[in-house]
Amino acid sequence: MADFEKITLLPMDEAIDYWRLRVPMSPDEYKALAAESKAKAFSSALATSAHMVAQVYQAIEDALADGDTFEEFQDKTKDLFEKAGYEVKPYQVETLFLTVVQSSYNAGRWKQLTDPDILEEFPYWEYDAVGDKRTRPAHMAMDGLVYPANHPFWASWFPPNGFRCRCSVRARSASSVKRNGLTIQKDAPKLQPDEGFNHSPVAVWKPSFDSLPKPLADRAERKLLEGPN
Repeated sequence: MADFEKITLLPMDEAIDYWRLRVPMSPDEYKALAAESKAKAFSSALATSAHMVAQVYQAIEDALADGDTFEEFQDKTKDLFEKAGYEVKPYQVETLFLTVVQSSYNAGRWKQLTDPDILEEFPYWEYDAVGDKRTRPAHMAMDGLVYPANHPFWASWFPPNGFRCRCSVRARSASSVKRNGLTIQKDAPKLQPDEGFNHSPVAVWKPSFDSLPKPLADRAERKLLEGPN
């Protein structure tokens, strides 16, 4: 896989739709959420007000829709942060961009792979870690593991599984599993993803707002009813 820094993104409708279902909120509101609720929300330590978070949220949506590189996103948000009086280091913007991009694109990937016609043809998923010196040991331990698409493993381990995580999922047919000598796993591993990343994209695609604080639940319901812009 190429380095993220050099990737030009191709717009994916499912990734953009996923992003639009997340609710922007201030850092304080976000911190107060339970872990499972955070999959339905967006905030950033780079912005201290709800208004600023909303502006960053829109900039990310535009980047996903336009297929921007990190450099293009950085250029577009530079004035945004400067006008608001924020001193933001490039690596902070990069971490934000890469994490959001991977979350959105992998959620889009999840939506594609769970299409009934695709699932019928490719009922197994293989975890694919990059396998270089930057790959986390826990993520590398998952590399090559094959589970049925409906296995509970994917509720925790569908990528990304940490900040700047570059892991992905490969769909496999039954014949592909057999041809490549792969073993279909039954038991989930004891290892867990990085803190804050042990939730599946299904939390947003099939949202249940019962566990959310009422203000967030109301905002999330409105976004769901509005649908993608």
